[in-house]
Amino acid sequence: RQVSRETKRLDSISRSPVYAHFSETLGGLSTIRAYMQADRFQDEFEGKVNCNTKTYYNNKSADRWLSVRLELIGSTIAGLAAFFSTRVAIASVENDDINDSFASLSGLSLTFAISMTGLLQWCVRTFAQLEAAMNSGERILYYSEEIPQEAAWTSDELVKRASD
Repeated sequence: RQVSRETKRLDSISRSPVYAHFSETLGGLSTIRAYMQADRFQDEFEGKVNCNTKTYYNNKSADRWLSVRLELIGSTIAGLAAFFSTRVAIASVENDDINDSFASLSGLSLTFAISMTGLLQWCVRTFAQLEAAMNSGERILYYSEEIPQEAAWTSDELVKRASD
């Protein structure tokens, strides 16, 4: 989960310069063409997109790794349920205690084990995505509290800030 959250944060941080560069390029397109700087701007944009693509790839790799681990846990639970139901069936045949309803109970337990692992995967994946999506709130909090304030517009404001 922590890797997913941090890679999502890196993805969000690296996406902002791409959007800013694109909008600034569109705004100053005539000036860029007048000074024949199109190649430089294109190289800068490609570098920013490459950086963002790397972080996006890392985020998706972490998500896929989480999926592999969850599938492994689900397969283990379903395999154990099948093993135990088979073991009980063999033990009942050896003891001549054949129960007709055991097959239905065995099928029910296997179905329940598979559906519970699906529910487990959904819950963990949803929680991880929710936690990763919360980084936008963290970024707003960081920008509002951690970044130093700009200088005052007027001398009155400067005096007021100095007295506080």
